[in-house]
Amino acid sequence: MLLALRHGFRSVRSAPGRSSRYRLRTQPKFVILLRHQHKNARDIHLHNENNGQDSLGGRILQFIRDETKYLSESMKIDESLNENPQISPDKIDPALLSQIAALPDIHEQFATLLRLPKFAVHPDVLLQFYSLLPVVDEPERQLLLRRLVFHRLWHQFWQTAITDATSLSDVEDLVELIHAELQASNNNLFGVWEAIRAAVHQTTTSGLLNSILEGIEFKFGFLKTQISDFVAYIRELDNVETQEELELLEESQRDALSNNMIHKAFYIQARLRFDNCVFVEKDPCFLKSPGWYSFLTSSIPQRIHYLAYGSETEAETPSLAQKPALMSYFLHHRLAYLNENDLFSLFQSATPQDAKRIYLLAYKNSQRNLVLSRRIFNHILLLAKLHKDDKLILEVFEKFLKYVSPKNCQSLIPMILQTNPRTLRSFEKKRQDLFFDSLSIFMKNGLSLKDLLSVIKYCNNNRQTIRLALKSSKINPEAVQEVIATSLREKLTVYNLLEVLRFAFRHHVTNDSSCRILDKIVLRIWNIELFERRGQALNYRSRDDFAFFYAMASKEERTRLVYCLSTVGQAISLLQDYEMAKFFNSLYDFWFSSHGLSFVNSKAGKTYLLDLLIRKTMQFVYRQHEAKDPKAGIKRVRDTLDALTFKNWAGQKSLFEFIVQDEPKVAFRIVRAYTSNKPAFASSIMNGIIRGILRSKKLTPPERIQATKEVLKMCKRLGLNHKISQKENILFYHQIFSMAEGYYNEEQLKLFINEAHEEGIPLSILKNWSRKVRTRSNRHLSSSSSLRLPLGLLR
Repeated sequence: MLLALRHGFRSVRSAPGRSSRYRLRTQPKFVILLRHQHKNARDIHLHNENNGQDSLGGRILQFIRDETKYLSESMKIDESLNENPQISPDKIDPALLSQIAALPDIHEQFATLLRLPKFAVHPDVLLQFYSLLPVVDEPERQLLLRRLVFHRLWHQFWQTAITDATSLSDVEDLVELIHAELQASNNNLFGVWEAIRAAVHQTTTSGLLNSILEGIEFKFGFLKTQISDFVAYIRELDNVETQEELELLEESQRDALSNNMIHKAFYIQARLRFDNCVFVEKDPCFLKSPGWYSFLTSSIPQRIHYLAYGSETEAETPSLAQKPALMSYFLHHRLAYLNENDLFSLFQSATPQDAKRIYLLAYKNSQRNLVLSRRIFNHILLLAKLHKDDKLILEVFEKFLKYVSPKNCQSLIPMILQTNPRTLRSFEKKRQDLFFDSLSIFMKNGLSLKDLLSVIKYCNNNRQTIRLALKSSKINPEAVQEVIATSLREKLTVYNLLEVLRFAFRHHVTNDSSCRILDKIVLRIWNIELFERRGQALNYRSRDDFAFFYAMASKEERTRLVYCLSTVGQAISLLQDYEMAKFFNSLYDFWFSSHGLSFVNSKAGKTYLLDLLIRKTMQFVYRQHEAKDPKAGIKRVRDTLDALTFKNWAGQKSLFEFIVQDEPKVAFRIVRAYTSNKPAFASSIMNGIIRGILRSKKLTPPERIQATKEVLKMCKRLGLNHKISQKENILFYHQIFSMAEGYYNEEQLKLFINEAHEEGIPLSILKNWSRKVRTRSNRHLSSSSSLRLPLGLLR
């Protein structure tokens, strides 16, 4: 009846496909026996040896007692699952505890805690949750065991790991787990012997203990005598209760203590209970053994139970009087080999005054790859903050920058800018993921002039930082010139120089200062030294320096020049009309009169760059109004050009282009108007008219072609003979090849390609058109040889 009640009271939950080996803590014993009936005689022998219940009557009596106990425990399962664990506030971060409490059940809370960093939660909290759960999935149980190994809680480890049905294969798995975790935590030297010591006390049968010892012997490569001697020694050591008994043990084990490092280590650990660190100081060789300090202090009560990412007020630090002499001894040995457990143990008694020495120890051992925990590094930074040593804080921040939490990064920005702005370079280089976010939060309330200059000087590699800093700055007009001067002294990227130019325009600076910024931008676009080396390699020379640079530049480098000046033009287009004119007038004087362009001396080169910049600027001005009010855009372009103190045909070309683009029929009136003043009809005007027709959205491609032909015929008839430029020629033929099928047949298209070739169209463009013709050759095209269009709308 008892069996029936137990079996039906509550089913054991488990994830599909999970091993059932570790569900034994809450399962009925008869289920255990059934599931493990396949085990060999050696596995069964692990639990039957020395159990004192060989008689049939004794077995029956014990069986009834066990079943009664299991039934009683089963009836409490539902109640325990509904319990809200009462966790000591000094064992878990309060913010983390609030997050955990919001999760739906204990299983989810436990799984979440296991996935946190090792120092985020005290292992007692994990064990507390574990004790409340009737079933734990195998991966979570394995992770819990790993945590116990890392924290060196060996007694709790064996209590959790060993069940009534632990088999020989289970023991092998446990030894594998111990070995892997000790390797990962750099605690091989002492950890395995601590595991053996705890196993001696926690195993219930000699068969189980022997299986554990044999597994360790094989996995760690020990001799059988090493382990047996240690077990005998540790049994005797653990029976010592007074200092006199310890001295007697020392006398009897004198040879072993002098020859066996491990025996001596456990003896020194026991001796610490009576005479502090006298014996530690006699054996400095242990300082080269990671895990030595945490091994010695394993019996000292912990004061800091977890390492939180909190503020300075959340960490409780002991007073100087509470700091043990052992810690003082270790703090003065910067060459000591320490692992993460050692540093965690040091934190138990550390005061803010110890921050410098702990930092030096942590840094040295991080270089040895013995310490890599983010929580440890952030706790050292917390100690430095509590010590209120700004120099030390920034030193710790810079050395452990890869591991510092986002919250700490953000909180230190004011100190960095105030004390040592150079640290921004390291921050930007090592933590690009946090650098901009941390600075942007700080800059929400604006930047002073001093902070702005620091950002410009030390944050050149991040595109967004200087841009945001310039927008966030709160400075008076007099300080703008200082910002520009600082920017010109620094080796800023082209992008950041563009942001400085935008900053100057926002503050209405359109004089020589903004011209100098543009001059530096142009200088940074091209690598002049590289071009000169290319010219020497090709034995190429030219009297015109700009023509030489242009010839030596690759297609990508030429495109970069055009794109950059286009970006500058966009920035200029945001100015008022009179400011645009003022800037272009200042730039003309700067390049052609007073200072000259930094790397171009030829007038043709300067003219090309200025024309390109004006043309791009006028395009952006017109686009701002093109959709809603094109005539307003045309008026702005005209007003700006009228205010120029120099003649610029590129600007005139843009003006006529926009006029005709908006009203194509005006092209014929413009041509007729220049009949009486033929000398004023420049090629740029003609090209602007043609370009306006070919780009007009009010005409279809066939209408654009026909209108262009009619305008050219009119010019020839009126004696205005100007040949259109190659750019407009390309645009004209592009209209032909972009039209839908049915206008021209394949032979006609081939004739157009030959004409374009004779007129000097680049070969790369001709090849592209040829591919389009070949694509059409497989289709049925119209045989129409000409195209007639009504021109009533154009006249």
